Parts: sequence; structure tokens; C-alpha cells
Amino acid sequence: MLPDHGSYALVFRVNRRVEVNAGSLGDVIVEAGSWTYIGSGMGRGPSGLRGRLGRHLKSAREGAEQPHWHIDYLLSQARPEVEGAWIMEGDRECELAAALSGMVSGIRGFGCSDCHCETHLFRAGIAETAEAVRRVGGGTFLPTPTLEHWVSQR
Repeated sequence: MLPDHGSYALVFRVNRRVEVNAGSLGDVIVEAGSWTYIGSGMGRGPSGLRGRLGRHLKSAREGAEQPHWHIDYLLSQARPEVEGAWIMEGDRECELAAALSGMVSGIRGFGCSDCHCETHLFRAGIAETAEAVRRVGGGTFLPTPTLEHWVSQR
């Protein structure tokens, strides 16, 4: 059974180089390729795991009605193909970001305005992210169709 609260690693593919206005972060260049965004959903409803991941899926598909987080801007403007997400119990967001930062590069300041990490957005695909998840204690991978089904079961 998957947790209602915890951390996640959203893996997606950007098909072309894009310049994204990421709100308070300003303009960032996101190269074509695989990316992983690390986040958490520790609250209830829209701020729990299903709510956060459901928002990301919708933003990637349709755009965000009111972008709030850096990732809302990126997903809305780049419209990437979401490949899936790892779900982890507990607040492991910064541990997972630290594990990935030791393996791959990222965009400085992205998604980490409320912590001391350098970034929560990494140039990483499924394999690199799987290794980082394994290093911090494991999680469950949901490919996109399964992820979409899971988030719809609120």
C-alpha cells in the first residue's frame, strides 16, 4: 500500500530545449532530455502525495491554472512527457536530492527555496533516479498510467 504522505521523485522527458520563466527564480534554460524533480506531499488533500502528483500530471498535460511552485512553471511551459514517479514514505525530499546531487547535475535554486539544498531538479532519467532512491532506502516506482490511476483515487 502506498503512503498518503511522503516524498516523491517525478521523472519526465523534455523534448526540446526551453527557456522557462520559473516565477521567483526567473528564467532558466532546460535542455532536452530526461529530468527528475524531487518533492514532498506531507499534508492532506491537495498538499498530500496524490494531490501534488495529480497537480504535476495536470500541469504537464494542460498547464497550471495558477502556477505557484517552480515546477508548475516548468511543466506548464515545457509540457514534458511524464515517465513516472517514485513514491517514498516519510520526509525524504532533501535526502533524495542530496543522493542525486552526488551523481548528476541540476539547475541551481530550482524547487528548494524552503530548504538548504542546491536544487531539487536534476538532469536524471529513470536509471539514475532509481539508484538514488535505492541509496536512501527505497520506494515504489509507478509508471505514468499507474500513477494517473493512483492519483485519481482520492
